[in-house]
Amino acid sequence: MSGANFKPSIFRSPESLMTRNPPPSTSVPSRLFGRDYTLTVLATFFFMLNFTTFYLLPLFIQQIGGNETDIGFVSGSGWIISFICTPLSGVLVDRWGAKRLLLAGAALLGIGAAGYLFVQRVGPLIYFLRALQGVGLAAGLTAGYTLVAELSPASRRGESYGFYMVFTLSPHAIGPWAGEGLVSISGFPALFGVTAAYAFLSVLLGAFIRGRADDPDPAPSSSLRALLVRRDLWPVMGTVLLTGSSFGAVLTFVPTYLKSRGFETIGFFFITYTVVAVLIRIFLTGLSDQWGRRRILLPNLLGMAVVLVLLALARNVWGFAAAAFFFGTSQGFVMPTLGALVIDRANPSDRGRTMGLFSGFFHFGVFLNSAALGGVAARFGYPVVYWIAAAMALVGVAFFARFDPSRSPDPDRLGPAAAP
Repeated sequence: MSGANFKPSIFRSPESLMTRNPPPSTSVPSRLFGRDYTLTVLATFFFMLNFTTFYLLPLFIQQIGGNETDIGFVSGSGWIISFICTPLSGVLVDRWGAKRLLLAGAALLGIGAAGYLFVQRVGPLIYFLRALQGVGLAAGLTAGYTLVAELSPASRRGESYGFYMVFTLSPHAIGPWAGEGLVSISGFPALFGVTAAYAFLSVLLGAFIRGRADDPDPAPSSSLRALLVRRDLWPVMGTVLLTGSSFGAVLTFVPTYLKSRGFETIGFFFITYTVVAVLIRIFLTGLSDQWGRRRILLPNLLGMAVVLVLLALARNVWGFAAAAFFFGTSQGFVMPTLGALVIDRANPSDRGRTMGLFSGFFHFGVFLNSAALGGVAARFGYPVVYWIAAAMALVGVAFFARFDPSRSPDPDRLGPAAAP
């Protein structure tokens, strides 16, 4: 669908919404691993290494006297701020360029991490720092997703997002694992200093990105409201929100859940899920370019519900390891495929806004579970949290299956073989 042919009516037929990959633009590299793409991937890696190390934040909150409700609200506050800011981030990406937003987001994460050196209790300061992290995450992730769209050939978009998300995902294992070891040796102050260094290394790498990354698209952009009511976008955004809800239920409460089960270390869960997801994103995410996004998404959205049921039932290391394995499998496919699907349907001049909404709905989903289920965990225990989250994940499967226009008898085969 080209910008010239797009009609922002919500009454278009499903057949007219079946997106085909456009021929690669001459301004987009024909090969995947160009200089700017590689710098974007590396800058994002250190950006995410900063952020994912803060999955240990629940342990810090406990250390300074907080409880499960504090954990839910402090952790969730960053996600809700990110949700609020991502639409603006998308507008700024389209207006000022993705590179500038990537640098600004990384700088905010660095400042926020350093600020934790001064936190002594759960109070206004920790919420302020979490807000800084939320703004930084919104800016940096929206910019990164947009840069990947700009710097990748359309015929390899699923593969491109899959490889990019290897470097957004691998920090989920490295950050908590390395951070946990650092805390055990030197305490949380050393952790906060190192995570600040990660962010400023991201700024350094991002500063060398050039080319299209510096140039916002001059074409007219759609309003956020127009994007939200587009028949081919709102079902995807709703699915992203419910996926974020599942993701948040896993990562917000797993550290303290494992501790409550008597585990001395939590790193095995993050390492297992990350290794599995990385392998899938390296070798298999190109399947959505060939088979179509829907065929990949539906079984893996269902897989997220299975993960949450396994967590509700887990009693020993094998139960948690099985949940981590299936979590890695589902996440390995779901997020790259959803990202590629959104960009398939976005006009080039709307990429920043569209990816801002994509990130924002994901972060809002994380917030919903973090904030709402913290009190449930404190009163009823963690298994109840995961049964509730599993039910929400099943809603996500049904929502996508019913409302996404790719359910048409003429499915959206998005690979190059299906291009007109």
